[in-house]
Amino acid sequence: MKKIFTLKLLIIFLIPYLIATAQVIPTNEWVNFFSAVTTFNGNPVATGSVISVFDPDGICCGAFSVHTEGQYGFLATYRDDSYTSEVDEGAEPGDTLIFYINNHIALILGPGNPIWTANGDVIELNLEGYSNYAPVITGFPDTLTFHADSTITLRLNDYVQDIDDPDSTLHWSVTGNDSVIVEIDDASNIAVLSAPLDWSGTEILIFTAMDDSSSYDSDTLVVHVTPFVGVKGDEVLQIPKDYFLSQNYPNPFNPQTTIEYGIPEHNYVCIRIYDLLGREIKTIVNEEQEAKYYKIIWDGKDQFGNKVSTGMYFYQIVARSKEKTFTKTKKLLLLQ
Repeated sequence: MKKIFTLKLLIIFLIPYLIATAQVIPTNEWVNFFSAVTTFNGNPVATGSVISVFDPDGICCGAFSVHTEGQYGFLATYRDDSYTSEVDEGAEPGDTLIFYINNHIALILGPGNPIWTANGDVIELNLEGYSNYAPVITGFPDTLTFHADSTITLRLNDYVQDIDDPDSTLHWSVTGNDSVIVEIDDASNIAVLSAPLDWSGTEILIFTAMDDSSSYDSDTLVVHVTPFVGVKGDEVLQIPKDYFLSQNYPNPFNPQTTIEYGIPEHNYVCIRIYDLLGREIKTIVNEEQEAKYYKIIWDGKDQFGNKVSTGMYFYQIVARSKEKTFTKTKKLLLLQ
């Protein structure tokens, strides 16, 4: 299981320098941390390894040289001395501390918490460290839909976390795009998806984020490209005169059904599938869209990619602009 916690990024990436130049200043208050099960690169932490502790301001307030394989402690972690206002020696009560093994950030395994509590407390804190952490893609959309005559943008850095590498240093790539065109700006990691005007259909794309050590993570995106809505020649693209949501077809359906809708102005559009108890099954559209006709497909699966059971479901559109909100709900029947 991947364990990730939120940190101040500037401090994280300055830590190797801070560790090299840090000097712990003891004060008259400290918390003791210890562990009987701490690992580095999958093995018990070796003797001679250094466990360092930093407060949220980047002050090194504790350090311990491992003398028993797989263990450390007692690691005295000092509090800032309130009588020496000109010097910041360490943590304050309630501070969440950052632990490092051999200059590499450590993951917290418990059973205690990495918090400076009160003078004299003894806290068991098992650690897990690696010389390199792979990027982790989180919150990546399952599906996107757009017209063949339009584009859609993904800010890839919004969907990745890397403990020891800035997002800007990660390299993104994509495979599976036979017809969908994906252009990724290497400087900003912004991807722009488009398709030829004469093509519509579905493609499964695999996006991969890789760090400088070739560690990577991948996620899958299902892209639905709907046909260009308009006429050839010099005639303009058709735009709906009002909002509408069509009845899905076929209905009943198995394994997939098509839903058409239209918006007459630029809107934020959300379309969700619900069961009879009102529980959300899947969000199939969640984005800003231009005034057009749209066609989307639901494949009878939930947000985790699992097939849902036979039964009646609802699909609802919510389209919001600055002046108006349009909401409409219809029924559909799935027969597995």
